Amino acid sequence: TEAEFISAVTWVDTHFWICNPDALNIPSFDLATFYEWAAACELQHGVKFNTTVVDPWNDLEMDIMSKGGREDMMLADALKMVRDTSRINNRVDFVVTHIAAPSTNYTSGNGRRYAAPAEPTSWAGGQSWHRRAFTMLMVYRPPSPDTIKMGRREITTHRGETWVMVQKAKPRGVGKLGTCRLWFDPTCHQYTETQPES
Repeated sequence: TEAEFISAVTWVDTHFWICNPDALNIPSFDLATFYEWAAACELQHGVKFNTTVVDPWNDLEMDIMSKGGREDMMLADALKMVRDTSRINNRVDFVVTHIAAPSTNYTSGNGRRYAAPAEPTSWAGGQSWHRRAFTMLMVYRPPSPDTIKMGRREITTHRGETWVMVQKAKPRGVGKLGTCRLWFDPTCHQYTETQPES
């Protein structure tokens, strides 16, 4: 309803600070600038952020030449900055990135080509993510409704299915590896852990 929409927008406006560089005519910015913006915003508005999200990572300005053209070295330093900033500010800092190049090497039961979930080292930037990140979450959308193979297991997927996969959890004890299967319910516009009826 209109009232629910206004309530939702008000809630987002109260709890989130969104920086859109395109709206500010800022052609590009780097990670340090993003964290400077967060600190300035906290100071100016008297707030304390619990979380920051950089999305997407590949839109950030990266000076690869400062590391002799080595993307892995540049990425390792940038991710160290994320970890250090998170620790110093007692904050959870998320970085949204993509996998390198998904290979659609598999065929589903309905004949659709699909890519299997990427391994942690298959993210764009490879090993650096796996070495530096504390927690790695991957969102995977299998072909659905369909039947796919994961190793020797055959899995039936349902309409709107999405998997949230914890691929790394560090330090030990803060989480565990595994997969949560969720389903999108179009009638209430939300994900649920309740599998829809076939």
